[in-house]
Amino acid sequence: MRKALRSSLLVVLLVGAAVAAAGLAGYAHGAASGQAAPQAAQIAQGQVWTYAPAMPWDKLAVKDEQWSKLLDQQFDLTRRGQAGEKRTYLIRRENLMHDRLGRPVNRMVAEARIVRTLLSAEQPGYWTERIEWQRFAAGQSQGPGDSPVLQESEQARGLSYEFSPHKFDYVNIPGDFGRIGNEMTGYLMKVVGMDFSGFDALLLAVRDTLGKPEIGDAHQERRWEQATEIGRPSGAGTAGRYQLGEMRISVAGITRRNGEPGLLIWFSAEGNEVKQDMGNDQFRMRLHGTEYFRGEMAVSLLDGHILGGELFGPLPWVMEMGMGGQALKEMPIAGVMQQLSLWEVSSDSEQRPSH
Repeated sequence: MRKALRSSLLVVLLVGAAVAAAGLAGYAHGAASGQAAPQAAQIAQGQVWTYAPAMPWDKLAVKDEQWSKLLDQQFDLTRRGQAGEKRTYLIRRENLMHDRLGRPVNRMVAEARIVRTLLSAEQPGYWTERIEWQRFAAGQSQGPGDSPVLQESEQARGLSYEFSPHKFDYVNIPGDFGRIGNEMTGYLMKVVGMDFSGFDALLLAVRDTLGKPEIGDAHQERRWEQATEIGRPSGAGTAGRYQLGEMRISVAGITRRNGEPGLLIWFSAEGNEVKQDMGNDQFRMRLHGTEYFRGEMAVSLLDGHILGGELFGPLPWVMEMGMGGQALKEMPIAGVMQQLSLWEVSSDSEQRPSH
């Protein structure tokens, strides 16, 4: 498989890998300030995952009434558009941390509003785009039943970089995340940036391996022979390593979203090895885990842009932490259940996915 495809597949897998350090940002801060680790407890129904999945259906009228005839045809996912075209997305990550018995401990939420603008077609169907962050906020609860209070990061507003499908560094996003000031917050923002670009990586894999796919087409990626390093937000040194176990992408059917017919793509991965080692003067965190996830995304059949996506799965781990230069000690938090939601919104709205 071509190197470009290998790199493109990596980013959506890093969704779970990087989430380890992301979800620990609030926990580490609490530990550094002397707060006791939250205790496992019961959660009332409906208090964990805030929003319903963004797919696969809504009740808006489809613009092209003939789209149902596409069931037995090949699908052209070529990105069609004009320079200056803007698409606005909301992306939200929710992590439910749990102990060794699977009992919930606390929750982390991070969300962003991101605008992508078509700049120029580098080759037919592949565009250079500008990615610009309009908003980023994150928060972590002190207990399993608490709702995280999100704190806005003003430094994140206006951060931008160029995206080009076959040239983009999906692992180490080229944005200046170091300007956020706090390394853990900057790393969390970088994680959400990898989340955001991960769906593009999946779409690129479908286009590069399946061409014009039909329903039922599938691609399977075997375990990688080598791990890939994840750089720190500052660009100095590495924060972790990730190695894909096995991944499968399949074309499941057609759907609709925001009044547009879309191709529904399913994906899953298992046995992905995750290692992280990072910290600052106050603490150090080391983690080794194995990730599993599955998800779906919808791509417009009108012009090839992403309509939305979902990801869900567990990342069990062994985590060690040391405070103020002390020896590393294994922590009671033994893993995370992750949920990632991406959906397109109108440029002047903050709409959530419909239930």
